[in-house]
Order: sequence, then C-alpha cells, then structure tokens
Amino acid sequence: MHILAIARLYLAFQAAEAFLDQGIGLLEKGRFADAAAFLTQAIEKNPKLAEAHYLLGLIRQERGDRDLALQSFRSALNLDPRHAPAQARLAEVLTYVARASESGYPEAAAACRRALALNPSDADSHFHLAWIEAALGRHGEATTHYRTALNLQPKYPGASIGLAKALLELRQENAALALLLQLVRDEPKNPDAHLYYGVALSRKDRCADAVSAFEKTVALRPATAQAHYLLGNCYRKLGQDVAATRALAKYRELQSASAKLQQARFQAAAAHKHLQAGQLEEAIVGYHASLAMDDDPNVAIDLAVALMKNGAPHQVPELLQPIAESSPLAAYTLALAYRDLNRSRDAESLLTGALKAKPDFAEAHYLLGAIYFAAGRTEAARHHLGTAAKLRPDNPAFRTR
Repeated sequence: MHILAIARLYLAFQAAEAFLDQGIGLLEKGRFADAAAFLTQAIEKNPKLAEAHYLLGLIRQERGDRDLALQSFRSALNLDPRHAPAQARLAEVLTYVARASESGYPEAAAACRRALALNPSDADSHFHLAWIEAALGRHGEATTHYRTALNLQPKYPGASIGLAKALLELRQENAALALLLQLVRDEPKNPDAHLYYGVALSRKDRCADAVSAFEKTVALRPATAQAHYLLGNCYRKLGQDVAATRALAKYRELQSASAKLQQARFQAAAAHKHLQAGQLEEAIVGYHASLAMDDDPNVAIDLAVALMKNGAPHQVPELLQPIAESSPLAAYTLALAYRDLNRSRDAESLLTGALKAKPDFAEAHYLLGAIYFAAGRTEAARHHLGTAAKLRPDNPAFRTR
C-alpha cells in the first residue's frame, strides 16, 4: 500500500477512536441522541469498530428500534464473535420479539445459549432462556435457568414467579408454596404472587386460604379473569354458592371482553398486512372493523396512514383530533394530513405541541423543518432539520436538506 494511503487510513482510525470515546462519554451522561451521532461517525470512519456497533445497538434498543438494534448487535458479532455483551443483548431482543410474536423461539434460545457459552454468569440470558424453555413446555430446564438467574441476582424481576409457575407445572406444589409464601411477604402488592400462591394452596385443598389469596389478586388487578374463575371454584367447594356465582359471572364477563379484544387485534394485524402489501382498501376496512370492537389509538393512527396513502387525508382530522393532544404520534400523523390539505399553520401548531411533549421526536422535527422551509423561514427550518439529523444520524433521509 502507498505510504500516503497508509497515513490516511491511520488518521481515519484515529478519528474513529476519538468519535468512539466521545460517544461513550455522552452515553454515560445519558445523552443518547448525541452519543448516537458520534458513534455513527466512528463507524463511518472505521466500520470494523465492534464496540461502536454494540453501543449504537444499545441506544437503538433503548429507543425501541428493535430491528436496527438487531442489525447493530449482529454487526458487532460479525466483527467480534466473542463479544459477550453484544451476544447477550442480541439474545434479549430476539426473546422480546419471540414473546411478542409467539414465534421464533428456537432462534432466541440458540442466541441465549451462545451468550451463556461466552458468559455463564449472565443472569439476563439465564432468565430469557428459562422463559423460552417454559413456553416450549420444558419446565425442568426452565427451573434450572430460573434458579441460576436467582443465584446470580436474588431479586431478579420475574424470576421467582417464573420459577414458581414452572414448579407448579412439574406438580412440585410444596416447593412452589415455600417460594410463593416468601414472595407474597416480600412483594405484597404483586398480584401474580398472590395468584399463584392461591393456585398452590388450592392444589393442597386449602381453599379457605386460597380464597384469601385470590381476593388479594382481584383487589390488586380486578381484570384478572383466571383469578375470578379460581375464586368461584373455591367458593363452590366451600359451599358459598352466591359468592361462587358472582365470581364466575365476572369471569365470563372478562372472557367475553378478552375475546372481543383478541378479535380486534386479529383484524388490526390482518389490516396491517394488507397495508404493507399496498392493498389499501382492504386495510382501511380491516382497521375500521378493529376500531368498532376496540377503540385503540394505535389502530386509529394506522388507519389514518392508510387513508392518506389512499388519497383521503380529509378523513383523518375527524379520526385523530380526539387523541392528538394526548398522543405525540397522533399529533404528528394529523400534521401530515394537514400538510397534504395545505393547512400548514394547523400542522405547525400540532408539531410544536408534540415536540413539547416529546423533544426527541426526530420525525416531528423533520416535518416541522420542511414546513418552515417551504414557508421561507430558513433559520427555523435549519434548526429543526439539523435537530432531526442529530437525533437520527442513521437515517439518511434526514441529511438530505
């Protein structure tokens, strides 16, 4: 290699390290947007900096960009397959995705096992693997990993409940009872602790004690259908028929509401697939059907997007005005419709309010900057467009103006 090329490469690597150090410093101060900007520049100078990819992945995970976080963690691992923290976070995100979609368990479990091969003392990966094993019906394996997580971190959130549930599945009621008794003492406001304590007690034919546990569950979380059902069964065994009838009626009411909610979610999911496929009319019909069963603001926003893509922004204000004040995302979406309707002042007002509620809303900054630019308000436009680029340096669209 020519000496000048070597010198340039050396300087680029030095600059990359400097950007990485600055990104780490900002990350430690909680300035995630600024840190992301420096880490992105570090990667541009030296794409082989595994640590920069990993840290950028953490920021993306923190702000909920799971796909981008997975991309960053995988990039880090491609560069350094023994990067234990990146593997652990990859396993964590894959587990969250599997839990949400109720699929992809084998891939998530394999990622957890690789994380544990690199760091056997990683409580997070033990916990995530335990949850997956339980979901797959392998409760013996689940108890092993839950116990390890608790040995490593005695107060690990959710691990004691997970272990107790696995023990109950294995019909080890005495072990579950001991664990749950301690848990309801340590966490008296945890409805799940009381619920599964009641389950364990009822299996030991201690219905009077179980009733007390189930009553505490419904006092803490009234919409727990399972607790009302079990409470009704215990009342019946105790000869308290009126109380049993009341509890079981509440159970049926909650089950009916749950079924309606599930149907609404199914309709919304089907509509979203139609939207992704460009089948706008079908998507709009599906979103309307979902909203008729459950007034979900997120579905209303998705419907608004479909309406705008279908050339009907005039239908969006009636849909989103009721929720725009309480939801920055609804305000932003309504602002898009107002822009299309040439109502720039209304869009500006909505975006200003959204940014007061959520100052790091990059898309709102960008849209407001574009509106100001079109109105000839150059300084204000530069401010908001620059802020958008700073908040989302990984989005090339924000660097085009």
